[in-house]
Amino acid sequence: VFSFFKSKTKELDRGLRVTVDGMDALVETFRKTETRRFWGLSKKRRTSYEEADAEIADPIESAIGKVQQSVLDMAASIGTGSEAFTQFAYQFKLSTKDMTDEEALAAIQEEMGKFGDAFAAMIPDIADFAKEGEGAGATLERLSASLSTVNGVLGDLGLELYRVSVRGADAASQFADLFGGLDQFAQASSAYYEAFYSDAERFARLQEVSTKAIREAGLAVPATRE
Repeated sequence: VFSFFKSKTKELDRGLRVTVDGMDALVETFRKTETRRFWGLSKKRRTSYEEADAEIADPIESAIGKVQQSVLDMAASIGTGSEAFTQFAYQFKLSTKDMTDEEALAAIQEEMGKFGDAFAAMIPDIADFAKEGEGAGATLERLSASLSTVNGVLGDLGLELYRVSVRGADAASQFADLFGGLDQFAQASSAYYEAFYSDAERFARLQEVSTKAIREAGLAVPATRE
């Protein structure tokens, strides 16, 4: 008789739920349970959530912040401001039941990659410039690196720069691809610069770049060697 009224609770699942709204993140743990009574004739399933302890939440929130800042910096380099990301919202739920610490970490890192893609996808029209198999994060990284590298070389050679925009970055990427990629482009341009520019021209360009860097650091250009 007593066993008829006893209840048994079984854990079905547990893990993490991460919610990002703009630049704010909330990390929660969840636990899904099933309670049986009356010899299994009555079953109730329940999922409970509670804010994760700092030991769990802090590293995840830090990783999210770093991913977002990296995307914001690369977006700025191709002319996209932070206003493009104001409506961003994202959530993922990750089951860690029966996982080792190493497996759970790998799963979280995988989710961070998906999160970075979703954040980068907020850049207008970026999907139009993706190569086959590329996520938005990889596309952004390629465009940012291409524009920075190609414009840096063109500036050294005194040539017209590509416009700081998504389209300009795509044009720079396509130009670098003509050389076989950024590494080959950098090698070819360096060889060209050394072969066809005089010592005086290279020194003048070095002086120009150094002077600009000093001024951007908020310092006065030195008048003497000392």
